[in-house]
Amino acid sequence: TGEGLPLLRAFLQRIPSRLQLSGLFGDVSDPVEFHIDGVYNVNGVGIVAGGLLRSGCIRPNMQLLLGPDKASQFKPVLVKTIHYKRTPA
Repeated sequence: TGEGLPLLRAFLQRIPSRLQLSGLFGDVSDPVEFHIDGVYNVNGVGIVAGGLLRSGCIRPNMQLLLGPDKASQFKPVLVKTIHYKRTPA
């Protein structure tokens, strides 16, 4: 019937986000931290990295540092496009 839905919505909006409270995720104003959990070679596209954005904000044509590698070095990489759940973001 929908009875009580406005009250439920108001209550849910007042609950603090566990994303911030957990300490696992930073703010969009923080430096970019992206944890790669999959790397794919897509025909016609090239190498694609998938993962979880822990903090910051990533945009197309942005240069990021990938690493560290076994020698504790970081390599500059260029973000060409961004897709969220396999659709352009």
